[in-house]
Amino acid sequence: MKNLYYKLILAWELQRLYDSEINVQIFSFWDGAWMVMLGDEINGFQKPDWDTCELHEIVPAIRELAREHYPNSTYVKHL
Repeated sequence: MKNLYYKLILAWELQRLYDSEINVQIFSFWDGAWMVMLGDEINGFQKPDWDTCELHEIVPAIRELAREHYPNSTYVKHL
């Protein structure tokens, strides 16, 4: 049940990022947990200082990166 909760919250956050025109990449490789980056291949990526996170840490990671790299965005203003 917890995973469903985290997925719903993540879906909400992804929509908010999209609405604020902030690109995000979330991926995993085998059992190496999740990697989160904001940005894109053309303009570059903003990566956290740590390598990976667990499912329940994805949204806090996105928020941390957004506060640091997109402080004037609509997304951050509504956190």
